[in-house]
Amino acid sequence: MNNKITAFFKSRSFKRGSMSMALTVAVIAAVIILNIIITALAHKYYLYIDMTKDSVFKLTDEALAIVEGIDDEVNIIFCDDSDSLQSNLYQKTVYNTALELSSKFDNINIKHVDVYKNPSSVSKYKTTQGTKITDQSIIVESGSESIVYTLNAFFTYNESGYVWAYNGEYKLISGILRVTADENPKALFTTGHGESLVDEALWALFADAGYEVNIINLIENDIPEDTRFVIINDPIYDFQGISADTEGKKSEIEKIDDFLDDFGCLAVFTDPETPELPELYSFLKEWGIAFGEHTLRDYNHSLTTDGLSLVAEYAKGETEGATLIRDITKIAEPPKAIVKNARPVDILFDTSGSRSVSPILTTSSKAMLGDKNENLVDGGRFNLMTLSSEMRYIDNQDKYSFVLACGSTNFATNEYIGQKAYSNSDILHAAMKQMGQERIPVNLDLKPFDNTSLDITASEATNWSLAIILILPITAIIFCTVILIRRRHA
Repeated sequence: MNNKITAFFKSRSFKRGSMSMALTVAVIAAVIILNIIITALAHKYYLYIDMTKDSVFKLTDEALAIVEGIDDEVNIIFCDDSDSLQSNLYQKTVYNTALELSSKFDNINIKHVDVYKNPSSVSKYKTTQGTKITDQSIIVESGSESIVYTLNAFFTYNESGYVWAYNGEYKLISGILRVTADENPKALFTTGHGESLVDEALWALFADAGYEVNIINLIENDIPEDTRFVIINDPIYDFQGISADTEGKKSEIEKIDDFLDDFGCLAVFTDPETPELPELYSFLKEWGIAFGEHTLRDYNHSLTTDGLSLVAEYAKGETEGATLIRDITKIAEPPKAIVKNARPVDILFDTSGSRSVSPILTTSSKAMLGDKNENLVDGGRFNLMTLSSEMRYIDNQDKYSFVLACGSTNFATNEYIGQKAYSNSDILHAAMKQMGQERIPVNLDLKPFDNTSLDITASEATNWSLAIILILPITAIIFCTVILIRRRHA
């Protein structure tokens, strides 16, 4: 019996079987190891292919061009480990965008911290005691500058509260610009006149564009020199003009006037419910602007049957207002600009000295002015948003001051600037670009999740699948066949 067992182990069939088994084990092990290596390399160097129709998950050329001009070291910090991030669709989407940035730029690094095991690791990123950093927070850091985003900030939600678009590319690029900027200009919202700061959409729009956003009480404080924008949003009380109370000091109106003389930019948002503000309105008239008293309705060009959600028309021609929105109007079918609950903005003069005024948005010619009881007062085309400018030469260079006036406080709410279906945010970005600084990612659009279908045919999808499924087995078969042939002829 022992001799038979010994003979079997020495037999040619056993040796061949053993070799086949060993080879099979080796091939399987090689496939597993190769899969691990490829997965690791794909994860580290972002070796993925975005085959969606509009490259929903791929960085755009515009985004890459912006980051190419940045040399500072940037850390994108995730507050969870990579495995947990990959297990959540929304975290994974943001994580993959960051990975792609890191793979293309040596100065952009991905880091991970555990906020629960080591909460002190993120303490320095809390700007206030109320700042919350969770495992879903994303931190963009460069040097001593940092910004903390919630996961929700990278997505846009529809009216039902469901995620419908990805805005991660814009948010990450905005964050990188903000933390690497040599100096962030200020955008200050006035306070002390009952202004509306409830809807933070306009505030966030300026912050994302690279501005340091804050509030200012002009009675108590002067406007800092590095301020580029002052925003008056939905005031219900008048601004302080020259009076006995201001003797020996500057009034609020004087401070705004000096700010514009120093080439600043003012934006004013009011609506039909805004009461009479004599001092402010008198000042704006010097810039060729006057707000009308009545509510605009256009039953033919409105999103709603009450005629209040006006679909605006873009200004045309070579005026400054039309130039501001040129990138929007040159699109074959530009998106709609919605101006809800609006009053007209009357232009008092086209030019006066060094100042000029022109419309940005108007109603259609079918619009009507009506009082609160919907009684018709007048009809025709009315201005909804205007741009006033003053140009002066300083050291042989032309420098500008700007005043933007809008007859709707709803124009800049999240209902409209948070929806990429409308051009409201694009118009405000264009205003920042023309009136303020240039270094903002204005061309980075939302990427709707309903546009993630593969842009390949069924046969192409089949070919890709077959290639992925068969490439390793075919390689293994060829490898084994070569070895067996060589052994038989050895």
